[in-house]
Amino acid sequence: MNCSDKDKGGFGPLSDLKILDFTGLLPGPFATWHLADLGAQVLRILHPSREDLLLAHKPKLFELFHRGKDSLRLDLKKEDSIVQIKTLIGEGYNTLLEGFRPGTMDRLGLGYELLSSEFPELIYCSLSAFPSSSNKAQFAGHDLNHYSLSGLQDLWRHKGKKAPLPATPLADSMAGLHCALGIVSAAYERTRSAQGQQIHVNLMESVDTLVQLASCDANEEEAMQPSSDLLTGASSYNLYETKDGRYMAQAALEPHFLKRILDLMKLEASLLTKPEKLHKAFADRFLEESFHYWRELFENEDVCVSPVLNTKEATLRLKEQGSLIQVDGKWQMRGPVRMSRTQKESYVL
Repeated sequence: MNCSDKDKGGFGPLSDLKILDFTGLLPGPFATWHLADLGAQVLRILHPSREDLLLAHKPKLFELFHRGKDSLRLDLKKEDSIVQIKTLIGEGYNTLLEGFRPGTMDRLGLGYELLSSEFPELIYCSLSAFPSSSNKAQFAGHDLNHYSLSGLQDLWRHKGKKAPLPATPLADSMAGLHCALGIVSAAYERTRSAQGQQIHVNLMESVDTLVQLASCDANEEEAMQPSSDLLTGASSYNLYETKDGRYMAQAALEPHFLKRILDLMKLEASLLTKPEKLHKAFADRFLEESFHYWRELFENEDVCVSPVLNTKEATLRLKEQGSLIQVDGKWQMRGPVRMSRTQKESYVL
């Protein structure tokens, strides 16, 4: 058991919540990272010999997502490991998160029906790739599969071009947040009923909810066209190339913002009433000056125009705004939820 001698409880609003985390890769650890940053005590249940793929491919991300968590290696095919899990639940680890394929935990003797009959207060969150009602319920799936099946990947492309591969796993992160939301909601309800319940979260529907932000008016008879929406290229809300090949993001939609932008860029105010010409006017004007020029011009202007930073520049911004903390001498992102009275500020790796 990888445990720190330091007390992991007593910090944050969720310090009484003790979680057994059976998940690997991204969505489950992403969920318990947020919960641990809010004070939950997380015990990761690991395979006796298999290494986590996240550790192999992205060790820094692995360190971030697993800070402040303990771990225990168990062979779940052995009876004494099952007994040990039940002992931990009885000792207060009465919230469980698992991401095996449906039916696996039942075969191991750790299914919800069996455990809840012995521990009625147990909160049991099951994370899967697809909903149980889907014909792919037993299938594995990764982010790109969910983007493609949801219609999101098609919406990301520009007319006549292939859509880019997203640089961040939205399906994993959204499903992780939904797991965290479900667990906190069930824990709150448990304070009233003293009863646990099972939570089902899947990556497919987590992405489907994102698509609804763009295509809630779409239907099965007519596909929404790429670059046809207010936020996908049908307005001046867009990315614009600068003279030196960098980009600026113009996200203003409000007339008073656009009026100020036109003034700053020395463009005709009449363009405000000619939205069909505004995109080209912005594109031509941004190409006339350097990235540095535009960044300086808009730095202190509250008009929703921003530079497209690279990751090195963005890291400097994170430090400047106080979003990074030092953990064992390494800079890491702090949790985005800030509490006025019960903020957890102590992180242990």
